Amino acid sequence: VLAGMADPSIHGCVRVFESDGMCTQTLSRPDVMSWSIPSWSMCLRAADVDGDGCEEVFSGVDTNHRQLIVYGGDGKVLWDADVGGAVLSVAVADGRVYAGASNGYVQCFEDDGTRLWSCFLAAPVIGLSPGHEGKCLVALGDGRVAGLDENGEISWSGGGTAATAAAAWPDGGLLVGRRDGTVESFV
Repeated sequence: VLAGMADPSIHGCVRVFESDGMCTQTLSRPDVMSWSIPSWSMCLRAADVDGDGCEEVFSGVDTNHRQLIVYGGDGKVLWDADVGGAVLSVAVADGRVYAGASNGYVQCFEDDGTRLWSCFLAAPVIGLSPGHEGKCLVALGDGRVAGLDENGEISWSGGGTAATAAAAWPDGGLLVGRRDGTVESFV
């Protein structure tokens, strides 16, 4: 179980808990653990992105720099990246890390933190669902859903009423919950 510090907070740390409720690790980046830089967790994921059999922890924070932080199993920062806004959604598939931010950008990284591409969609990214061959479905807070190709180019986009939540569906689908109470499925 992962837990991050919520708004308002001045500590961007993540705590790792076992199923019995015992805290086994506290993950933090020293520059975020300060009394002067507000930061809080917006999304957390655990996944084995590099194929070594150990899950890395992905922390999306709302702070002024390097908002995506990737921790190794030993608790050390493997890499971090500035995505220009609070990271609202993180997804991992096929050795790639996808990060969606409050500033409307989706960015894709290799497992070592090398940025592959960036795509501006002009609304907060509330959900990501990577599919086959590097493609990715993206849910936006204004209600649009977009399909990105393996190079981060928009292959299609559709509208709807404002979205409040999104969740990845197995095999690359995306569920989008809307303010009017409806739920839509995209594949």
